[in-house]
Amino acid sequence: MNYKRIVRAFLFCFCAALVCAEAGKSIGFTEEETELEKDFASSSSYLRIPDGGKTAEPELKSEITGGKTAVVIKTNVSGASVFLNGEYLGRTPLSVHNLVPGSYNLRAELNGYEPVFQRINIKDGREQTYYLQLEKRCGYLDISFLPEGSIVYADGLRLYDDVNRLEEGRHVIKVRKFGFEDFSAEVFIRAHRMKRIFVTLKEVPFSVTKFLSSKNTFNPDYSGGIGTCVFTAEVTAPGKGVISIVNSFGEEVSSYTFPEFSDWTQTFSWDGRNSSGSYVPSGVYTAVFTAEGFELRAGTKVDYSVVYNLLDITDCGSGIGSVPVAASFAQGASAVGISMFPVWRTTGGGYAFPVDAGISLLVTNWLEFSGKVGVYVQGGESSVSGSAALKFAFSKLLASGKIDWGFSVGYGYVQNPLFFPYGLAYGKGANLALMAGYEKSFFFAGVTTQFDYSCSSGALSDTDSVWKNAIALYVMPSRRVSLNIYGALHSAFGLYDEVSESVDESSVDWVSAIETGGGVSFFIPGSSVVMNVSGFSFIFPSSPAYIGCKVCINYLF
Repeated sequence: MNYKRIVRAFLFCFCAALVCAEAGKSIGFTEEETELEKDFASSSSYLRIPDGGKTAEPELKSEITGGKTAVVIKTNVSGASVFLNGEYLGRTPLSVHNLVPGSYNLRAELNGYEPVFQRINIKDGREQTYYLQLEKRCGYLDISFLPEGSIVYADGLRLYDDVNRLEEGRHVIKVRKFGFEDFSAEVFIRAHRMKRIFVTLKEVPFSVTKFLSSKNTFNPDYSGGIGTCVFTAEVTAPGKGVISIVNSFGEEVSSYTFPEFSDWTQTFSWDGRNSSGSYVPSGVYTAVFTAEGFELRAGTKVDYSVVYNLLDITDCGSGIGSVPVAASFAQGASAVGISMFPVWRTTGGGYAFPVDAGISLLVTNWLEFSGKVGVYVQGGESSVSGSAALKFAFSKLLASGKIDWGFSVGYGYVQNPLFFPYGLAYGKGANLALMAGYEKSFFFAGVTTQFDYSCSSGALSDTDSVWKNAIALYVMPSRRVSLNIYGALHSAFGLYDEVSESVDESSVDWVSAIETGGGVSFFIPGSSVVMNVSGFSFIFPSSPAYIGCKVCINYLF
């Protein structure tokens, strides 16, 4: 039995108890550091000393001529210092040639990592490769706390065990429990040592620190997240509360009573209905949150004229098909989606099967960020692609509708170009688009002019470019269905020459390709999920054409 360890633990607990007794309801914190016991369960790879050990076998070995020797040293972390029989040879990855055959002691070390030792045997006429696994220098944190059930974090990551292995260095430890004041302290963990800390949290009085609404305006006629407004309250301790929704005349139209609070965040999702289950009329509404003597307010507006445009996420911002347009999804709305669009060539049949995921975030009412990543299979080989764009969109209300205008800037890349012989703007390379349109209720028509530089792959060292001029429109027979159509003329500068397999910078083709497409988008009933089914074609006057179909699912929020 290890009596020293028992006595040390007893003294630590005794001191911690004294701190708790003195602290009462204030925060208490004690700290102690000890060496690890020899039998403490830890990594077996701290030190691998070769003395008395077995000779390590190389990961790879191959024959070389002339009776020479070669040793390759690799580590999982590059830049480790390598020593052979105590002599410094360099940093990994490292090759050493013409060593005298025989046994050597190999050591690799790197600041912040445990050194690794191996005994190796160099043989005539062979190249031998050794791979050494370096591990971070680590110590242990043993944390105790009052009250029980507190949540512990180290550098923002939650810890679930009483004893946790942490890398050597400084760490920010945070302890939380609902109804108590947060505790935070910086501790230094030393390698091969145990840091023990004891924390006593201080109770806090009840308070409401925040009350917010998720939307300034929403239309309850839509289902799912876009048709609701979420009110969120932040509280500090257990208690009870009520949310009342009142109209502009101060009349209560709906209310909700929370169960006793057991967490910091309380939410209530309002779907625009009153207490009897009927939709409230358009207007400004205020949510009043009352709890334990506190009263906070947050407002929202119910507007049944708000229409969510069922757009696509293009490589250059929200739009129709591949064309970015001046319209946006709706005020305050963003989208994430996934799409797949198999493509066929008129000669040769199946051509490619791309799948991509995209996001469109409305940062402000006039600024949108969009991004896409994708993968496709072509001829048995896979390729990856990606793009990002900023779209700036503005509008002016008229008596009969509104005028939209804006521009987007972006960049896209694809590992292997699609749509040979290229000369097609499809969001790759550096791109700039100018757009304008007219919007009225359930109708939009717009024009877009877009210039893509290095458009075949996105490698900016290429000088091929395309000027794309497009028209796009949609008609919505109802709020939940949209019919879309678009067309574009692509003019190429610096075409790809099939014979020389290079770009001819002097070439110009004003009708490089004609693009057409159209489809239908609709909300899946009872949700904020939009499905789009469409078809498209790329027609090259002097080459085979490409046709495809696209299935896309977007979630609006």
